[in-house]
Amino acid sequence: MTVTEKRHTFRELHQRGCFVMPNPWDVGSARYLQGLGFKALASTSAGYAFTRGLPDNAVGRDMMLAHLRDLSAPTDVPINADFEGGYAHEAENVSDNVGVTMVKTLINGGPVCLKTAAPYSCPVTLSGTAATIDVIAYDAAGNSRTAEVNVKVAP
Repeated sequence: MTVTEKRHTFRELHQRGCFVMPNPWDVGSARYLQGLGFKALASTSAGYAFTRGLPDNAVGRDMMLAHLRDLSAPTDVPINADFEGGYAHEAENVSDNVGVTMVKTLINGGPVCLKTAAPYSCPVTLSGTAATIDVIAYDAAGNSRTAEVNVKVAP
């Protein structure tokens, strides 16, 4: 199952109502729990840390990302990540650690700015009477999400 399919499945599970997500701490427990019929799993930062001989909150970001990839690859169910507060002390820096890698802003279809690090703001000057602003966010896998705003400019 692809990452996109897992996201779709996870959204469907939420739309249907309540469901149980047990916490695998390694690949073997993830496969075992999937085999028991669970439709989604949720990682455990403490459980993983303990398997590495570390206290909770002591696993670094890159090590945790590798662990999450390891859990996800051999399973065909979505995995909700316990990601230690996004590995950031300031809220505006969380996006650097949860997948947003680039934000592109377009006005009336033409590119205006491209940001590859937070903050992703893009000051613009509008001319004319109306404009369509598209903002496209990309993650590390190349997936994107677009938001469109139609703006009327007052004379």
